[in-house]
Amino acid sequence: MPAARVQAVADKLAAKVASRNGHLSVGFMGVENLLPVLADHGHVDTAYQILQQPDYPGWGYMSSRGATTIWERWDGIRPDGTLQDPGMNSFNHYGLGSVGDWLYRGVGGVAPAAPGYAKVLLAPQPGGTLTSASADLTTAYGRTSSAWTRSGSAITLQVTVPAGTSAVVRVPGSAVTSAPAEATAMGGNSYAVGAGTYTFTSAR
Repeated sequence: MPAARVQAVADKLAAKVASRNGHLSVGFMGVENLLPVLADHGHVDTAYQILQQPDYPGWGYMSSRGATTIWERWDGIRPDGTLQDPGMNSFNHYGLGSVGDWLYRGVGGVAPAAPGYAKVLLAPQPGGTLTSASADLTTAYGRTSSAWTRSGSAITLQVTVPAGTSAVVRVPGSAVTSAPAEATAMGGNSYAVGAGTYTFTSAR
């Protein structure tokens, strides 16, 4: 897609979700990309609205039916308790479970900035009704993690970068209110850090 059209298409996608009262209308092929595309183009609130949608179709509907894993079908168990398809109805499936990638990268904020996590991107995107989230991953270099909390207008972000690597930290919020002395400002809310554990604060 031409770069000049990307934002307009993302805006149209958000409008489509709004027209469906916050419900998605995609299947296996689209679900992996839906939330990250929205969140990365100014529609974080819409992404979280879909993620936390309590009824069908959505992950919240699965939870309301007692799910502890992500199903193959949005309505694997119907409201009346019957199975959508007794013959082909996995209750632990990657298709709709691909949202897990965005939970790590977008909600939690842990992603690679170079192959093999030789450099890490720590860039959580808080939203919805969540007041905290964390993600950690053991890479070939060791444990890298991101954990954020928000209270009122304040956001606190703590990150850990393993030895032998470095990271770019994108602090969520409108303005960073404190950053560790070891962090090198890169412009905006972005900082470069080496191995270690660091705490940043910002205002929403």
